[in-house]
Amino acid sequence: MSLAKSKKIIELYGLPGGGKTTFTKELVEQGVTLIPYDDGKLKYFTITFRYPLTVIVWLLVIVINLRVTKNFQILRYDISLLFSSLKKLHDAKRHSDTVVVVDEGLVQRLLSYSYVTYTHKQINNLLKFSPLGNLLIHVNHHTIISDRFNVAHVRLSSGSALFQIWQNNLTANLQTLLEVLESDKRYQDTKSLTAEQIVKNNQL
Repeated sequence: MSLAKSKKIIELYGLPGGGKTTFTKELVEQGVTLIPYDDGKLKYFTITFRYPLTVIVWLLVIVINLRVTKNFQILRYDISLLFSSLKKLHDAKRHSDTVVVVDEGLVQRLLSYSYVTYTHKQINNLLKFSPLGNLLIHVNHHTIISDRFNVAHVRLSSGSALFQIWQNNLTANLQTLLEVLESDKRYQDTKSLTAEQIVKNNQL
């Protein structure tokens, strides 16, 4: 994704319930523009046309997860998440404001598709095929006290045992992801920096 030099896209990721929504609001209070969710069905065609290789690579990841879940309800949900994140990143690139935030981009999607675990090489390859933000911010300053998923959530539709596997893998994938990203100049985290400091330090 080619960006003008002045354009800054902040991409947030982290564990579910870790404070991404709250931190997004804090960035907005600092003058950063939030890229909204687009629920239009047209985005499937538009995004596939603009990012065909990215879509193919990530759909393969989703299919690999489907082989574990054998659940088409989860499949539809995961596909929707993919196109939602891609659309937000695309809209962020085109937005007239120069500093914008995407609360869940493709880095977060890697964590979402955690019915399997990934190696460092696999994560590196996925990120190479993915449009990403200029700043990749791990939201990790909140202690997660309770599980945000209730019994009606689609992730629980394959049973609690598979859901537990997904949660365990998600934690493992996050650790591997951090080992990949911590050497990336775009990486920052909220345990050491507030929203105000991130805006100030990056001259946003």
